[in-house]
Amino acid sequence: MDNKDSSETPKDCLSCRIIGGSSLILCSAYVFSFGIRAKSRNAKISSFLFASSLGYTGFARLVDIFPFGKKPDVENVTNS
Repeated sequence: MDNKDSSETPKDCLSCRIIGGSSLILCSAYVFSFGIRAKSRNAKISSFLFASSLGYTGFARLVDIFPFGKKPDVENVTNS
């Protein structure tokens, strides 16, 4: 049995990001389409908010930004 170091395994691969990000964006489009057809104003607002959060999460997954990739540098912001 091989005991591989965890640093040798890739943290995230491109195909994983493409599949995960595009599926979240497609889910966002699906929820958005139901939001358009919703009858009540509250249902439209809540579905649009949920769809936008799914869309951002998918986009962040694709381009590897926060919360999946690089975290924002908080120290430089607070020290300025």
